[in-house]
Amino acid sequence: MDLELARAVLSGEQHASDVLLQRLHCLARFVAALNLRSGRQFDSHELADLVQDTLVIVWRKLDTFHGPEGLESWVLA
Repeated sequence: MDLELARAVLSGEQHASDVLLQRLHCLARFVAALNLRSGRQFDSHELADLVQDTLVIVWRKLDTFHGPEGLESWVLA
C-alpha cells in the first residue's frame, strides 16, 4: 500500500501527494521530541524549518522507497 502511494506521488497524482503529506505530519512530533531529548531547545521557528527541510529531503528521496516497511519507518530510519 505505501509503495503504491509513493508511486502515485511520483507520478504526480495530487490526491496521493495530499495523503503523503498528511501521513508525514508525524515529522513535527518526532522533531519536537528529538529537540527535547537533545537539550538543544530549538525555538518553534527553527523546529518548523527543520520539519520543512526534512520534508524536502523525503520528497527528493521518495523514489528510493521500495517497501516493505511503512513510509513513516522508512523516513525515520
